[in-house]
Amino acid sequence: MSDVDTAFAQGFEGNRALPYGEERAAPVADAKKPTDMPDMTNFNAAHAELKMTPEEQALYQRHLDNLKAGGVKNADGSTSTLFQTSFEQNGKVYNIPTVWQTESGKPVIVPPQQAIKLANMEGIDKFPSYPDTDTAEARYDAMHKHMERDIR
Repeated sequence: MSDVDTAFAQGFEGNRALPYGEERAAPVADAKKPTDMPDMTNFNAAHAELKMTPEEQALYQRHLDNLKAGGVKNADGSTSTLFQTSFEQNGKVYNIPTVWQTESGKPVIVPPQQAIKLANMEGIDKFPSYPDTDTAEARYDAMHKHMERDIR
């Protein structure tokens, strides 16, 4: 197991050593955010086409915030800004990010179980929810087509 895998296995709680220094992943409300406005062209197109809910708009905005902060550079040269996962809770399927900003504002990918904990800490009602996994995945795929255009 790599040092990064070991650190992720230990979690992001408390003051444990983490792969990116002494930072822990933080709910976005606690994370530092960029101050200048991103290009909203693709967001507006997604909203016009999909009639995004407020929770979907917030998820898209999180993508833009993470993109502005540099995203997560992957080994294949791509950039991750959300790396979405779906999970069921209380009879709903939620789409949540696995890219979260550390306290210093650096985006990092966290394991799905840690992402679920962070989403619940932030308030699960702030994230898009759907009646089933197929609907959740289809909806995210439609949003993702617009998000990809932000990265190019």
